[in-house]
Amino acid sequence: MKEGMQLKKLFVGCLAIALLISNMTVVSAQTATDTTQEKTSTFDGIEIVTGETYQPVSEGKNTMKNVAMGDTMEKGNLYRSARVADPYWEEGKFYDGYGTLLYGGNAKKIIDVSEWEGVIDWEKVKASDVDGVILRVGYGNQMMDKQFLRNLKECNRLGIPYGFYLYSYAYDANFAYAEAQGLLEMLKGQDLSNLAYPIFYDIENFGTWSEDGVTYHTPSTIAAYEEIIATFIAHMNEAGYHGKVQVYSGRYYTQTKLNSEKILPYVSWIAEYGPKLNYVNTYYDGEVAWQYTEKGSVDGISYDVDISSFAGDAMHVILPSSIQLSASTATLETGLTKKINASVYPTGAYDALSWTSSNPKVAQVSSNGTITAVASGSAVITAKTANGKTASVNVLVKTPTVKLSAISKTMYRGETTKLTATSSNKKPVSWTSSDPTIASVDSNGTIKTLKNGTVKISASANGGKATCTITVKEPIQISATTSSIYRGKTTTLKAIPAYSTTITWMSSNPLIATVSSNGVVTGKKAGTVTITAKAFGKSVAKTIKVVEPSLKVTGSTSLYRGKTTTLKATTSYSTKVTWTSSKPSIATVSSNGVVTGKKAGTVTITAKAFGKSVTKTIKVVEPSLKVTGSTSLYRGKTTTLKATTSYSTKVTWTSSKPSIATVSSNGVVTGKKAGTVTITAKAFGKSVTKSIKVVEPSLKVTGSTSLYRGKTTTLKATTSYSTKVTWKSSKPSIATVSSSGVVTGKKAGTVYIYANAYGKSVKYKLTIKEPALKLNKSSSSIYKGKTTTLKATTSYRTKVTWKSSNSSIATVSSTGVVTGKKAGTAYIYANAYGKSVKCKVTVKNPTITLNKSKATAYAGKSYTLKATTSYRTKISWKSSNTKIATVDSKGMVKLKKAGKVTISATAFGKKVNCVLTVKNPTLKVSKASVSIYRKKSYTVKAIAVPGGKVSWSSSNKAIATVSSSGKITGMKKGTAYVYAKIHGLKKTIKVIVK
Repeated sequence: MKEGMQLKKLFVGCLAIALLISNMTVVSAQTATDTTQEKTSTFDGIEIVTGETYQPVSEGKNTMKNVAMGDTMEKGNLYRSARVADPYWEEGKFYDGYGTLLYGGNAKKIIDVSEWEGVIDWEKVKASDVDGVILRVGYGNQMMDKQFLRNLKECNRLGIPYGFYLYSYAYDANFAYAEAQGLLEMLKGQDLSNLAYPIFYDIENFGTWSEDGVTYHTPSTIAAYEEIIATFIAHMNEAGYHGKVQVYSGRYYTQTKLNSEKILPYVSWIAEYGPKLNYVNTYYDGEVAWQYTEKGSVDGISYDVDISSFAGDAMHVILPSSIQLSASTATLETGLTKKINASVYPTGAYDALSWTSSNPKVAQVSSNGTITAVASGSAVITAKTANGKTASVNVLVKTPTVKLSAISKTMYRGETTKLTATSSNKKPVSWTSSDPTIASVDSNGTIKTLKNGTVKISASANGGKATCTITVKEPIQISATTSSIYRGKTTTLKAIPAYSTTITWMSSNPLIATVSSNGVVTGKKAGTVTITAKAFGKSVAKTIKVVEPSLKVTGSTSLYRGKTTTLKATTSYSTKVTWTSSKPSIATVSSNGVVTGKKAGTVTITAKAFGKSVTKTIKVVEPSLKVTGSTSLYRGKTTTLKATTSYSTKVTWTSSKPSIATVSSNGVVTGKKAGTVTITAKAFGKSVTKSIKVVEPSLKVTGSTSLYRGKTTTLKATTSYSTKVTWKSSKPSIATVSSSGVVTGKKAGTVYIYANAYGKSVKYKLTIKEPALKLNKSSSSIYKGKTTTLKATTSYRTKVTWKSSNSSIATVSSTGVVTGKKAGTAYIYANAYGKSVKCKVTVKNPTITLNKSKATAYAGKSYTLKATTSYRTKISWKSSNTKIATVDSKGMVKLKKAGKVTISATAFGKKVNCVLTVKNPTLKVSKASVSIYRKKSYTVKAIAVPGGKVSWSSSNKAIATVSSSGKITGMKKGTAYVYAKIHGLKKTIKVIVK
């Protein structure tokens, strides 16, 4: 296989010298040629030398090293003289170089590939005689082969059976474990549906490699390899690949570094390049697979490829067909675990499984199927084989429950009690207090109260929790409805002892408040006092604040003469309030605080309660009267005046001249005739006047002054204010008018339209005109099949109808489009508002003509015919003999050979012809040979039919030249040839220069 470490160049030189000294010809089973080309590069941190293949010789042991790819392979003790032939395949059977049939005639042709084979055309591989492939997954610790994923995908797509191999760089058991884990990670989640062969651990001499300044060497002892291989296989077995992991190596390496009864049972694939496999592994239960060449050729692979022969189906792995789990459902409480066992069928199938959880926040699963309950909820645990077979467990996770002996409890400060707790999962219970300063709890659930308050004692077990609320009270307590009283008022305190006893009361300052033997507290003066209750040697205190009572007066600070307002006295508590006025002549006040304004001025109102007085200053104001509204109105119309008073009161209205305008009790003024009038408003002994002008209304008429017969126009009457207008026509036979002023023309003439409103009349003069109808043409001519458009002009927009006098000659559309039908004359009529106009239309037949009816032309040339039509249209061209001449869509005739041909042009059903006589062109020269002296000239004439420019050239300008007119000039002694060319014809003149 083409992998890692390469031999040093010094070792290569030594091998070359050894070959010369030994004077032996060694046959390499791995390469057909020796090469000295060198290319050094770095591969995964290891120096490799590519492009070199050597044939090393060691004493008594003939081995070979593919320096380019890093494999040490056994080639056997074979020399070129002893070799018979290479192993070969014939009709699907495998023979060694001696012609011995191997594997009972049931061999499988297997190739192994990696990124060294480049991009493989798997379609071609599928079509070849290859039976399967071993894919390199990668090398070392999780270094994936660059082509692995593509190769795997293609094999799955095409149904090509495959196995895997990992090239090892392991130097100890720890690195072997890392390689196994890395391989599992690279295979994780891949589609392995066509996995048919084992996973091979590729053990070879990788030489050395370095990382982080540390150099690692190939293991040198069998014991080291025993640990490496055992560790790798054990970890793969733990992942489910029981019995499916085997070892690949070369014959020499197997017989030396791997020669152990602990290793050999796993070595099932040997590389030995030669005519015969000389290795026998008695520890392996089966026939060993033989990699017999690394220079194989397979369709679809551009590079040499390793080819092996496997013993039929002996190494085939069995793919799972189903999974059976030990449970289909599981119910767990959080924190608990459950192991699910999986059985893969059929027996012996790959049982590597991947476990997943649909909801890891609820339940998680390990690589061996152990479920851990995380949080309450549901999840589906799925086991999946490498080839996609699945089985699931529905998991329900519940929160464990905890029960307490009590959920609430009242205790007195200093007491202790014990709670008992039981958990559903029998797990130990932990105890906590929400506030250890109020009550503490120990690990046994014993509670001790420390101070008054409420605290929650919780018992928890594995996510389950229960709580008991503890209320801690004093042995004696004081209950009070208030913590403050007003001076002179009382409040009663109530002492609540834990049990019946005598209670004594005491005030810290009797000057502020006293307390009776029954707990009645009386406020004496403003301040703070402590009232104490004592019982069974304990005391409890209550702070009482004595507050000075307050008196406030609110209300309006002003009022109008003759009006009232109520002042409000606000006291700290209910008591009698007395009211007095400083000036009753300005304002009086009742016992309820109602103030009445008597005259304009300022007065002080005083309120008294619990020995306190509060005053309120009130201003008495004289009321006002204002009148607003329009100062003019039209006769017959009304307007409303508005009287604004300081407060609501009755207003009376009067008119100075009722003949001009009247006024109602609500201030509505009605115009009677043009003139000026004074309106007076009176309230609370005051009068205000308003002057109003009554105006005569106006009437105007506007609109069009002319109108076509049959049309309408609307006249507009403008009035001073909205009112009904009536309309009348002086001559309804000429024009009528509607109730809304719409005038309709009846016949040509002049008419007056009258508008009447509020006793007035206005007349409006209107002229009615006869409408006109005209055509843009009085006569027109068109070709049959063509159209022309007639345009009718009307005095106003109206519908025009069209008609033809003879539709067989010409038709006309509703829009005036005239179409010629056949040759002849017809009249087209346009009709509108009772009138008719006509246009004379002459229809002609279209014609087509050619510019030539006959012509002569020459083969190889082109000739253009021109067709003339009555109007632009498509012309069809045709040749009677396309072997003589062809014609394109534009009349361009291409002349091919001599003869007569007819070219026809067809348009609107008519055809015209031109007869072309095609002749071959000719070329003649006046002399076939010329003899001249050096520096002398002679002109040869060329005659071409048809005419044209003749091109001249010389075969040897050093002897004779020729001008563009055929003038030949001798340059030096000798013979040359002058050529005349035109129309594809050529004439030769022999020129002898003397």
